[in-house]
Amino acid sequence: MAYENMSGPDLIRAFNEMAAVLNVKTVSRFSDMLAGRRRCEALASRLRARESGLAEDDATPAPRARKAKAKKAKAATPAGDIFAQFKTNTGKNRGKLLSRLNDDLGQQVPLTQLVRAVYGNQKEENFGALKMVLRGLELSIKKDRLEYEIRKTKIETTGGLAYGLYRKT
Repeated sequence: MAYENMSGPDLIRAFNEMAAVLNVKTVSRFSDMLAGRRRCEALASRLRARESGLAEDDATPAPRARKAKAKKAKAATPAGDIFAQFKTNTGKNRGKLLSRLNDDLGQQVPLTQLVRAVYGNQKEENFGALKMVLRGLELSIKKDRLEYEIRKTKIETTGGLAYGLYRKT
């Protein structure tokens, strides 16, 4: 059949008629005319192979196997162990916060520095979002029974808040 001269609705009708014979899912539209023509030709080829007695697997080419990409080996970081424990990475906000808190493990870090480390700025609108991320870290500690705790203190001189990651003793 000459699928090049068919319109969109004609291609759909032809495809669905062949699909009914082969018990293949019908379509309501094609992404474009070229895709419709290719799919109709492929289905017509399967139909001809079935009628001539060839197995359907012989009529259609086998899908090409994809080459497995070699994974890059990540450099072992001293903080790599903590990311595995918290099940996060440095690409996530939780990972960025954890990295900053881990840099000063056992010390308080002002909230403004944590906001800068996670979001890259010190806008006040990010303070609430950071507190949600902190809450997520606290829940991870509680859920997975990790040997860490997050302590919150008030900075006397500025009146701001500071958080610190500590090992439980």
